[in-house]
Amino acid sequence: MNRTFLAIFIVLSLMTGCDQNSNNSNSTTPSPSTNPLSPSPSPSPSPTPTPTPTPPAPTCSGCLNGCAGDPGVATAGQTIDYYRINGEAIIAHGAPTGEIVWSSETHLPSGYNQNIFYTDAKFRVRVIPKRVNSDPQGPTPLRDSLGNLCEFNNPGMNFTKMRVGVVVRRREDAPGNGYYHQFDNVSIGCPSQPYSFPIPQNSAYPLVIEIKNVEWDYTCTSYLESGYYTREQLEAYGVCPYAKVWDKECYELELEVVTDTTKDFNLP
Repeated sequence: MNRTFLAIFIVLSLMTGCDQNSNNSNSTTPSPSTNPLSPSPSPSPSPTPTPTPTPPAPTCSGCLNGCAGDPGVATAGQTIDYYRINGEAIIAHGAPTGEIVWSSETHLPSGYNQNIFYTDAKFRVRVIPKRVNSDPQGPTPLRDSLGNLCEFNNPGMNFTKMRVGVVVRRREDAPGNGYYHQFDNVSIGCPSQPYSFPIPQNSAYPLVIEIKNVEWDYTCTSYLESGYYTREQLEAYGVCPYAKVWDKECYELELEVVTDTTKDFNLP
């Protein structure tokens, strides 16, 4: 009897131990919510710093005579800077030799007074040639200062230099009859070397500026690039280094003028 009871007690003790071991093993199994291999939440992205904008390159980079609109220098206590005719662009077409394409007497932009050209001692001028971009078929096609439509044979022509003829005369004299100077080898977007015009005498009116005989290097460079002609041949034909701007092409000019009452150009 005692031996039977002892055997039953041993069997029950062994069964209880196995059950406890099973429960302990299950308690260590991680649940899906605590799985150490689960990815941790992504950190909030830090804001991307705004890059510092690169300053634009100077528009007159490489110009030999300074920049258009550079502050003038007083030579005799002047307080007025030299005059810039650029508030309304001077735009002109190619034209035959000798034809006046712009005159301050008749086409000075609004906002300018003829009296700015009055002087009795000094009249220094420089020109800044520029390209123009326009679509003749666009909603607002470009017109020159005389009101003529700018018709482009080849938009975006990359001419690089120009010659610009300028006449300075008395108002009493006929158009084109005055002191003449042709500014040579003027790079696009750059001021020319200033030229001091003689002062016409015996006039009670402001002087008149006229533009004519404007030439470019595009005819020369375009023929050279075609490969059919040598420079020597083109020079013999009068095409290189310069030829008159084609009749349907437009260009822009800015004028800068020094008189005895204004500051002078501050050249490099």
